[in-house]
Amino acid sequence: MALNKPIKQAFSTLQNQIDESDYVLITKTKIIFKNKVYIKADGIWVDDDNTEPSEVLSGLGLDKKEEINSITNENSDLKKKIEELNLKILQLEEGEEEQEEEEEEDFVPKKKVSGKPASQNKVKTAIIKFFNDNKADGDLLENFSEFSVILDKNKQNRIETLKKIFDSMKGGASERVYKSFIELEILYQLYLKEFGRKKGSNLAKDELNNIIITKKKPSIYFKKASNFYFICKYLKKGGWKKCDLAPTYWESVTGQTWSSILNSLNLEQQNENLS
Repeated sequence: MALNKPIKQAFSTLQNQIDESDYVLITKTKIIFKNKVYIKADGIWVDDDNTEPSEVLSGLGLDKKEEINSITNENSDLKKKIEELNLKILQLEEGEEEQEEEEEEDFVPKKKVSGKPASQNKVKTAIIKFFNDNKADGDLLENFSEFSVILDKNKQNRIETLKKIFDSMKGGASERVYKSFIELEILYQLYLKEFGRKKGSNLAKDELNNIIITKKKPSIYFKKASNFYFICKYLKKGGWKKCDLAPTYWESVTGQTWSSILNSLNLEQQNENLS
C-alpha cells in the first residue's frame, strides 16, 4: 500500500524525535513514545502513568521479556548445575589420587619369591647398606649423564619406549634391570616437564597401563623406579650398577619405612624436576 504525503511527513517528524534506542508504537487507544505510554482523553494525548510499555506490548503479543527472563533463569540454573557437577568430578578425581598415593606408599607384596612375607626391617637395612657402601665420599657424584632417554611427541612411539623399558625391568637384580629403573624415572620426569605435573603423571600411568600384563598398577612401577633413582643420585658415579638388592625391595618399602630410611641417611626428598 502506497503511503500518502501527510503520513510520510508524520513518520519523518516522529523519526526525528527519537534516538536509535527509542521506538514509536501506535495503536487505536495507546501510543508508546520514548518508552512512555500515552492515551487519548477528550481528543488530547496525555500521559498514562498507570500503564507500563510492557503491558501494551504484552497485549499485542510483542513483549518477550518474560520468555527471555525464563530462558535466562533456566540457563543460570543449568550453569550452576554444571559448576556443581564439575566440582564433584574434581573432588572425586582428587580423592582417587589421594587414595592411590596412600596405596602406593603402603603397598607391600604379600609374598616374596621365597614365599616368606616381606620384612620392612630387612628392606630398610639392605637399602641403607647399599647407600653406605656406594655413597660419594669425595668421588664424582652420579649425574646419570650416560643415560639418553627421549620423550617422543607421538603417542605410539612413547608407548614403544615404555615397553622397551618395561621389558627390561623383569628379572632379578642386575645392571640391566636397574638401568631400566633409572630410565623409567627419567622418562617420567620428562612427562611431567612436557605435560605438567598432574596431566603428565596421569598420561604416563595411562600409557604404561597399555603395556602391563600383571595385576600391578602403573604407579607401583613408577614408585620403585623413583625410590631407586633418588638413592642413586647421591651415590658415586656408577654406584647404581653394584646394587644386588631384590628389585621388589624398592616397591615393597612402605611410606613409613621410606621416611625412616631417608631420616637415617639424612636425606630429604622433594618433587623431582628435570632442569
